[in-house]
Amino acid sequence: MSTSRYYSLLILPILFNFIFQLLPNLFSSWLESNFGQTSTKLIGIISFLLVTGTILWAVNNAIHQKRNWVLVSREQQPPRFPGLVLLMGMGTGKSDPRPFGPSQGPAIPSIEYHLAGSGKNRLHTCWLITSRDGVSAAEALRSHYESSTLRVHVCIVKDPFGLQDTYELVRNIYLKEAFENKLKPEQIISDFTGSTRPMMAGMVLACGEQWPMQYMSKKGDSPSMPIQIKFQPAD
Repeated sequence: MSTSRYYSLLILPILFNFIFQLLPNLFSSWLESNFGQTSTKLIGIISFLLVTGTILWAVNNAIHQKRNWVLVSREQQPPRFPGLVLLMGMGTGKSDPRPFGPSQGPAIPSIEYHLAGSGKNRLHTCWLITSRDGVSAAEALRSHYESSTLRVHVCIVKDPFGLQDTYELVRNIYLKEAFENKLKPEQIISDFTGSTRPMMAGMVLACGEQWPMQYMSKKGDSPSMPIQIKFQPAD
C-alpha cells in the first residue's frame, strides 16, 4: 500500500468534518438570498438532509474503495528479531529514582522478549524513539542493556504529537541505519505500544505492509507478551 493511500484514509474524516460544518452556512446564505426568509428554513432543512446524505454516501464509498488492506492482529507471538524499534512515551521529564519505573512502560518486557532469542535471532540492535521528556527513561534503558553484544540507540522526536517526525525516523532506520548495523530491514520489528497516538500512527504508516510490527499485551497478572501485527487483504 502506498503512503498516499494511508494519508488518504487519515485525511478523509478530517475533510468530511470540515465539509459538514461548512455546508450548512453556505446553503443558508444561498437559500436566503434566492428564496428570502419565509421559505428558507423549510427548504434549508430538506436541502441540508439531502446534501448530508450524499456526503455520507460519498465518504463511505471512498473509504471502502481505498481500504484494500486492513491492520489485524495475528493473535500470536512474533519470532525473535535481532533488530527492534521501540516507541517510548513522554516519560516523566526527570530521572526515575528506581532502576526501572513506570516511565519505561512496556519497553522492558519487549526488549527482554527479543533478548531471549538464540544465535542470529537474538537481539543485538535496539532503537528507542522518544520525546525530549522521555530521554532520561530511554537513557536508563540504554545504560542497563547496552553491552558488547547489544547496541542501543536513542532517537528523539521533536514533536511527539505529530506523526511526521516518527514516520521519518522509522523509515530512516529501516532504509539506512539497518545496513549500518549489519541488519536487513526484514530482520527488524517495530513495537508501537508505549507512545502518543500520533507517534503510533507515524510508525504504523512507516512500516505498512513492508515490515513486521508488534504490540505488547497484558492480561491480568500475567507478564506482558508481544502480539504480532500485520497488514492483510480485507475480505
